[in-house]
Amino acid sequence: MSSEALVVRLREIRGAERALLVEFLGCLAEMDRRKLYADLGYPSLFAYCEQVLGLTSSSTYRRITCAQ
Repeated sequence: MSSEALVVRLREIRGAERALLVEFLGCLAEMDRRKLYADLGYPSLFAYCEQVLGLTSSSTYRRITCAQ
């Protein structure tokens, strides 16, 4: 891959990453609204994010805060 193609691809991926993050936060907010994590046996959305999604505690905090 040429340097120019790499730069273009990184920009494309970053755009897709932003769109996916927006969708992820929307789904997280809906899971919280429905309290779906409790139906799945987790005491909180925070616990679900850490234990199932493998997010760190700081990443979980930021995402839940943004999703609210």
